[in-house]
Amino acid sequence: MKNVICLLLIVITASAYGFEDVKHNSSFMGNGEITGNIYSDGILTITLSEVSPSGRTYYDLQSNGSAHMIEQDRFNPNKIHAVFMVSTDPGPSWSNRNARYFFTSDGGINWIFKGNVNAERSGFPVIALSSDGSAIVGNNTTVNGLASAVWAFDTSPGAGNFIPVQPPPINGNYPLSPNGIVSNNKLFFTVSLSSSYINVCLNLNPPGTFLGYHQENEMSNSILSAIGAGTGKIGLAYITGNTSSIPGAVKLTESTNEGVTWGAPIIIWLPNNIDSLAAFRGIDITYSGSNPRVVFEVCKQDPGNWYDPKLPSKIMFWSPEVNSGVPKLIDSAGGLSGSNPTNDAFVSVCRPVFGRGYFSPMPIYIAYHKARLDTSDIGNNYFDIWFTCSGDEGNLWSPKIRLTNLLPGPIKDFRYVSISSTNDVSGNEGARAHLIVQMDSIPGSIVNGAPQSLAKLMYIKIAGISCPFTGIISNNNDIPKDFILKQNYPNPFNPKTQIEFGLPVQSFTRVIVYNIVGEKVSDIISQTLNAGTYKIEWDGSGLPSGIYFYLLETEKYTESRKMMLLK
Repeated sequence: MKNVICLLLIVITASAYGFEDVKHNSSFMGNGEITGNIYSDGILTITLSEVSPSGRTYYDLQSNGSAHMIEQDRFNPNKIHAVFMVSTDPGPSWSNRNARYFFTSDGGINWIFKGNVNAERSGFPVIALSSDGSAIVGNNTTVNGLASAVWAFDTSPGAGNFIPVQPPPINGNYPLSPNGIVSNNKLFFTVSLSSSYINVCLNLNPPGTFLGYHQENEMSNSILSAIGAGTGKIGLAYITGNTSSIPGAVKLTESTNEGVTWGAPIIIWLPNNIDSLAAFRGIDITYSGSNPRVVFEVCKQDPGNWYDPKLPSKIMFWSPEVNSGVPKLIDSAGGLSGSNPTNDAFVSVCRPVFGRGYFSPMPIYIAYHKARLDTSDIGNNYFDIWFTCSGDEGNLWSPKIRLTNLLPGPIKDFRYVSISSTNDVSGNEGARAHLIVQMDSIPGSIVNGAPQSLAKLMYIKIAGISCPFTGIISNNNDIPKDFILKQNYPNPFNPKTQIEFGLPVQSFTRVIVYNIVGEKVSDIISQTLNAGTYKIEWDGSGLPSGIYFYLLETEKYTESRKMMLLK
């Protein structure tokens, strides 16, 4: 078995993440394998493919905040659902604009366009899944001639047979811009009218049963909010608007009784008095147990919510357990270099979204947009999609990885990235992430004045992800003379065990776990370590009982050992 594993590693293992800050068509192309729309550096494999010709659109402004348009079924990971706003009318009326629904049952290899979510003109969709894996799509549509937020419930997973459910009016008027999640078979969502509100759909069988609205006056718009579910909690993170005494702040309010009442908001971010960096458009939330994690963008603004895209911006991560509760920098960039005549409310790094790996140790994924120096003829910057991840709830983050414009050819503009909130691990591909994004030949939205072009709905799959974590006990004063891989302890184990190894010199190091048939089930470590001895804990939760092999691999040494998970 040891020889079989080594042969596998010769195929898939090369350098560490080598994507950060690389330029289009630059020398890193020689480090990896390019085949069609697939790029691999030997560890990560990035696949970019068009979902369907039915996802081609002239109306190319998918969201005014962080987009949520793809979901993988946690319990049936080959089933992935996506929504996208499409108009084949080139404008300016975009009369047939509608939210379209796409489905794959083979893990993203083949996508099927299942039809429009609504019979009426609609758009700006978001997606969630019910407990049986059926899609629930929220969007703005027209009901009896009036614009309204509508949730559409599919009759079964992948059917594409949606039944519209309209939330009740507020003071006689219907709200817009639904945004939400499903937890404990209830739909928690936000909407906006003159102010923003939270509501809960208690009964997911149409026509639905609604708890009632809770007003959140300081929330600038439901688009600029995110709802997450934790153990015993529902959390709402939002960006404050001009109705707040502190516009451009980020706040969090939580409910411990499934939306019946909400606690007093706490402040996560205050606009910086030195550089006036205030929260702008992108925000998302996830939970680890009962502990929230929030990601958001900040840029140069004044109290009137005027912003300057030519000045620097940042992506920030917050958790009460990380960095003493002080928001942590994920990425930053100088201002947009183009003349930027199209006002899409994009800054140089923006619109972050969360995903989670649903396997031990439940890594956090962040995807976001970052501007290129390249600009169009009228001065709009092209954007790429970037990715980073953490295996320890946000203490350590992987190098930032560019996912787009990796292959030779004309530069494309990538915007409105969404990442599934749940992502799986595959025996052959390792940890994976599933994303969709809009790809356009011309940067900037036609809705806001960019030249006309036909945008495409694209699917991105990242495979072989390894996220850094702090759960490594190291002793750099105890440097062995040779490479060492010790037997795990305890063995057999249920579900956790410790693996100890030693490095005589600094090495790029991987520790990988395979099952009995040679399929990779966990990429525990993939990073450069100093010389010394190390001890790591591996958790086999979610895996069946059986024999597994763990392998230590460096540039100069490879060894594997057998262990037994006994539940």
